[in-house]
Amino acid sequence: MSLNENTDTPRRALSNATQLLLMLWKRYPEQSKEEIIEKFGERVADDVDIAGECARDWASLNWKRITGTGKPKPQPKSDDDRKISEEAEAAAEAAIKEKIVEVFLLDMVIDGKKLRDMTGTECKRKGGWLTAIGQKVKARQKVGQVLSEAELKGLYK
Repeated sequence: MSLNENTDTPRRALSNATQLLLMLWKRYPEQSKEEIIEKFGERVADDVDIAGECARDWASLNWKRITGTGKPKPQPKSDDDRKISEEAEAAAEAAIKEKIVEVFLLDMVIDGKKLRDMTGTECKRKGGWLTAIGQKVKARQKVGQVLSEAELKGLYK
C-alpha cells in the first residue's frame, strides 16, 4: 500500500473522490470552501483514477439535473389523502387567522397610538371594550407590558 506524499494517507483511502473531499474538509476546517476545492482540484489533477471518478460523478449528477431522472415521481393522492390534506389545510388556515386577530389587537392604532403603548387611563377614557383593558392595566402602565395578546383577545370578545 503506497502513501500519498502530501497527506501520509493510504492511497486506497483516497481512491474515492468523495472521501478525498471529506478528508480535506476535516483536515482544513479553518479554510474556506473555495480553498478546499482548490486543494481538491490539485490532488485530483495528480491522480488519474480520482479524476476519472470525478468526471463520472459530475456527468451522472448533471445527467440527472438535465434530464430530470432520479427524482421521485409524485404518487397520485387517494381520496383519503386528499381529505386529510384538506383538513390539515383548513386547520392551518384557522390557526393563521386566529394569529392575525391576536397580532392585530396589540398593533391596533387608536387615535395615532398603538394599543400596546396606551396606558390604563387612556383606555378608560376611550370607552367601549377598551374600558375593560383600562380596568386590568394600572393608570400609568402600558397595555403591552401588562396584557398578552391572548388576554386582549379574551377582553375583545
